[in-house]
Amino acid sequence: MNQRQIVFYLTPLFLITSLYPDNGMGSTADAVAEDALAVPPIKVKGQVPIEPKEKSSFFLSPSKGFGPMDILDAPRTVFTIDKTLIQALGMGLQPFLDPLSMAFYIPSAYSSVNYGLGIAPFSRGYPSIPYINGIEMNIQNGAFQGIPMNWNMIESLDFIEGPSQAVFGATQTSSGVTNYLTKQPYFDSFRGTAQWTTGMYEKYMWLIDFGGPISPNIAYRISYQGMENGNYYQYVHNDQQNLYFNVGIHSPENYQVDFLGDFGTYDYTPLFMWMNRPTENLIENGLYSSGSLPPSLINVGQINNPPYSLYAGPLLPISRRLLLQNPEGGARAMLGMLQLIQKFSINDRLTILDNTLVWYNREQLLQPPVYYCLSSRGDYEIGHRTECVANIEFSEANSTFSFTDLMDSGIEWHIQRNLDYVATSFFGANSWDMVSSFPTSWNMISSSFFQKNIMNPHAKFGGLWPIPGAPNGYFFNPLNGSGGSTNSFFCSIAPFIQQTISLNQSWRLSLGLRDTNYFVQAQTPPGTPPMLFKGLKTTQSLPLFSISPSYMPFEWMNIYFTYILEYTTDAAVLGGYSPLFNSQSFHQCDELYEAGIKLNILNKRLFIDGTIFSQDLWIDNVGLTPTKTAVSGFELDFSYKPHQSLLCRLGYAYQYGIEDWTKVGHGPLETQTYSTSEALLFSLPLNNNAFFPAGVYPFIGWPTNVIDGMINYTSSSGLGFAVGFSWFSRQFLGYNYADSIPPEFIIRTRLFYSLPHWQFSLYLFNTTDNKYWLPFGVGIQAARIFDYANIVPGMPFWIQGTLSYLF
Repeated sequence: MNQRQIVFYLTPLFLITSLYPDNGMGSTADAVAEDALAVPPIKVKGQVPIEPKEKSSFFLSPSKGFGPMDILDAPRTVFTIDKTLIQALGMGLQPFLDPLSMAFYIPSAYSSVNYGLGIAPFSRGYPSIPYINGIEMNIQNGAFQGIPMNWNMIESLDFIEGPSQAVFGATQTSSGVTNYLTKQPYFDSFRGTAQWTTGMYEKYMWLIDFGGPISPNIAYRISYQGMENGNYYQYVHNDQQNLYFNVGIHSPENYQVDFLGDFGTYDYTPLFMWMNRPTENLIENGLYSSGSLPPSLINVGQINNPPYSLYAGPLLPISRRLLLQNPEGGARAMLGMLQLIQKFSINDRLTILDNTLVWYNREQLLQPPVYYCLSSRGDYEIGHRTECVANIEFSEANSTFSFTDLMDSGIEWHIQRNLDYVATSFFGANSWDMVSSFPTSWNMISSSFFQKNIMNPHAKFGGLWPIPGAPNGYFFNPLNGSGGSTNSFFCSIAPFIQQTISLNQSWRLSLGLRDTNYFVQAQTPPGTPPMLFKGLKTTQSLPLFSISPSYMPFEWMNIYFTYILEYTTDAAVLGGYSPLFNSQSFHQCDELYEAGIKLNILNKRLFIDGTIFSQDLWIDNVGLTPTKTAVSGFELDFSYKPHQSLLCRLGYAYQYGIEDWTKVGHGPLETQTYSTSEALLFSLPLNNNAFFPAGVYPFIGWPTNVIDGMINYTSSSGLGFAVGFSWFSRQFLGYNYADSIPPEFIIRTRLFYSLPHWQFSLYLFNTTDNKYWLPFGVGIQAARIFDYANIVPGMPFWIQGTLSYLF
């Protein structure tokens, strides 16, 4: 621990915000959402202008961003994306978390495809942590859950850049917070929506969503969504069935409760491989490097791996629809969630909030070309938080001095059980010729490399062993660390306190502290041979501290500084703990320095948010030692609403990131440390799986500069349109910084027409039909090690339409 950290630890510890309304703070974010279009000026300072939500009950999530604080007042970079914005550019109408949708609104949210199984967008180069109505969802790692995104239950989301605050906390490394707020019951009247979506490439989605009052104090909401989705890409599908419900009881005796749940079944294609052998010839000219070895000669590494020049074929044109997908692979899963949220209003100054989340998932997936196998045998987690929110005010007669203290304190506990089998022997992606061979032949099991690992305790990660109870051909690595295989159980207990102290109308100080105590037991899962058995039992205590002074010389300006010091843990692939973890795995330090200015001007029609930041994170390296990274830069965001029918947004982010490998003894790993064209030129083997030398390396798969924007217009006749664009600077594919994706831009358009009971929307994706590419691994995501073996060919221009009937 350095001297700077020690100084901050000795400071009095409280917190960043409160979740209890304060009359001196202004209206809440919920009030903004309802009133933003009712009157042309935006009444609540700092709120990004959005269309109003449907009138419904106050949902009892203890967390709208920073509670009752306006976005102007919050000492962080905060965005609220409501239901209207989720639909504006098609974010909520895809059977997965679209990596581009958030980037149209927030430049720092540029994300990867995350295997098609991501559940939260990225923030500043690393996945944010997902929360459901304020409770952390931890059966995931790097926002990878192994199951596609479920948009059916989501009404809106809050997105906060940088580590979490004290009330939420974070188990894993945190570069951002994505708090999903689920659908609310209707207390005013019965109503609903029936929706049908279809489009090119066999996309079919249907939804029925309705609710209403049962009695004056009881209301409900039910939403069912089904989908059968083909894809532009060959052998890719995503079929889902999801049922969500919410029952709310809001009594006049100061007690409110929401009980909600979701259940889903999934049959889908995990996208662990896209197009292999990326080169600049492929990116710029569409020419693929062909040639392959017989499976019996395929190897990984530099030993017994012949140079590519011995079997290389000619450069050949390749269809952008072709992915490295074997139709014999696939995945099935089911997922269930229950949540109970209660609010007890003792009096005007004291409120008790109680929030319990239960999450369960079971999944099994296999990708033969690279042999990625994951079998989860029924993981579950229970998170519970009780908090006491107090509003303390002091004023002295005949004095200008006033003191307001918004204090939120409580305790959160969490238990989690993981029984996961994972094989991570997927380092031979460049072995296959995607043009001159058949997809059913892309199966790593047939390679000599794979066969040498079966039941070989001396092989990498302890070899490959049959998964008990799984079909033939399902294997796992017992010793792959954060790669995933584990039989673990842990519980955590975290007391916390946060305060926002206002001395007058201009000065405010936010302080916070959280201490999360972990009690962990982990061992290799059943089926591990006795000679490879490993076990871990440990107790750890990890603190979080934050401090944020704010100065508001005018009601339309906020100047703030924020410092956060947070210790988090490494995690296995679905959030459990590996028996191979050591003390470093439980002491990963995340730090944030952020200074910003927010302005709400032009009669509250133009909102400007400028931020300068420096952030340090410890990152997972797929079974290797975690390493330290730093990302620094600045961000500017503008939201302009000249009148109630037009919204314009513009954003720019400069983000420069580095990985520090000076203290590990080697540099970063890549499954291939050069492009396939270099392998041909210098007679090098493919899939050499090697480390770079120790040193400091700038991020790969990462645009240092991002520009985004959006225009949303609705006329009085019901006709309207939305246009979003994103521009990304150059993105390198490897740590030798030789091959790259050149600067590119993407435009997305929506045309719609609304009547009292009908709405039709037409989405024009990639409106200008750009031939764009995306890196497979972005920033410091673990998947970046595959960027010389895996690249994403962007979809061309395509159309999707949605017809909605409102009743």
